[in-house]
Amino acid sequence: MKREVVRIEHAVTKRQGMRYLNNLILSIAEGEVVGMVTINQHGLEDLIELLRWNIPLEHGKFFFDEQLTSDSVMEWKMDNKVTIIDYHSRMIPGMTVADHLFTLRKGFKKFVVRKSVLEGQSEHILKQHGIRIRATQMTESLSILERCQIELVRATMSGVKLIILRELGKVMGEDDLVRFFELVESYAKKGIAFLYISSYPDEAFRLCSRLTIYDYGQVVKILYQNEICDENLSFFLKEAYLEKSNHRKNVELILEMNKIHCGNIVDFSCKIFRGECLTILDRYNSMLPEIAGFFMQEKKPSKGQFIFAGENYSDRVLFIPENATEHLLFHSQSYMYNLCFLLDKKIGRSVVPNKMMKSLQKEWAKELQGKDKLSSLKGLSIYELYDLVYYRVLLYRPDIVVIYQPFMGTDTDLSMRIIRLITKLQEHSIAVVVLTSYLAGVDLISNQIMEVKGGVIKKK
Repeated sequence: MKREVVRIEHAVTKRQGMRYLNNLILSIAEGEVVGMVTINQHGLEDLIELLRWNIPLEHGKFFFDEQLTSDSVMEWKMDNKVTIIDYHSRMIPGMTVADHLFTLRKGFKKFVVRKSVLEGQSEHILKQHGIRIRATQMTESLSILERCQIELVRATMSGVKLIILRELGKVMGEDDLVRFFELVESYAKKGIAFLYISSYPDEAFRLCSRLTIYDYGQVVKILYQNEICDENLSFFLKEAYLEKSNHRKNVELILEMNKIHCGNIVDFSCKIFRGECLTILDRYNSMLPEIAGFFMQEKKPSKGQFIFAGENYSDRVLFIPENATEHLLFHSQSYMYNLCFLLDKKIGRSVVPNKMMKSLQKEWAKELQGKDKLSSLKGLSIYELYDLVYYRVLLYRPDIVVIYQPFMGTDTDLSMRIIRLITKLQEHSIAVVVLTSYLAGVDLISNQIMEVKGGVIKKK
């Protein structure tokens, strides 16, 4: 029987009267890769902190490596042999791969280090696992895949027993994800346990022996490989996530680009139709800012045709940045001020007339649900803030909206909310251009997907 690395029995955490972990039950054995699909992230940070640092429990018990390390009676101070690999790099710039594998490792006690020896040992370890990275390579030059590979190797060399992998599909391309999964599987065969946290079940199930569905601090369902199907998932993952929105192609052409050259963008051609969604996929996130600048006309093409079917391109295109609720909203201003922020530009008046404001409140009563009386955005949920961002776009009614990394850092609930909001834009005949470095989520809304490779954009 395999040794149990993690066992959580009816764990409850509470702060300021609110439960975060809510009767959570979870077990992971050595050599097992367990997937966790997050419907939302409520209590998820508590779970990660419990696994890593044994935070005190209001109720229940936590066993790590078959030793009781946290309960509701004693306060346990020890750190567990657990690490996390996610979209945040934990490497120090200006150091080599060999430095990270050896000299920064816990327990490394040598005062005199022969660099050539460490580099040789590093090359040998990397070669064993089919990792083609030079030991002398600087950490800042590593790709996301290479960085995650080195962090994984380093963790196992440090004696880690559990590795948490979090939302890697949102930062790593499809091909790179497959290669990383191969490395994970090789270490799982050696007894390392893994918890793969993701918002997307199809991504997690390619790697995991079983899938846990996490919702508001508890595991609500466990699915094994032979049980995965839309019918089993639909009850937990909402119908909107499982069904791809199909929009009929509109014959009205809004924007045509023909063999555009602009900076590192080479020979780019596309057609954008009213009400459709074009996704530009840059798996290495090397050109997205440049492409965004091009679409916003901050950069002019040096060659090619740019044909827009409208009076003024800049007035008919809106941009939604990453973390839109932080960058687009004025949290100390009223809800209606935020909602109508762009209307002055549309109607050509610096102040929106009261008559128009009252008419708008009446027309949007269903969406506003009384929030039009709020004097600030304080207390609104992240879902309501995203609604506000997209309602502003709907009210302005541009021809094209460019959205940068719409699903970065979102859980399943928020991703589905954004998918529905983007679909609403399409239903109102607004063309959508999504700029993203990961495919997960965008396949549900896209009519065209183009991938950036070496400066050239190719249709998928």
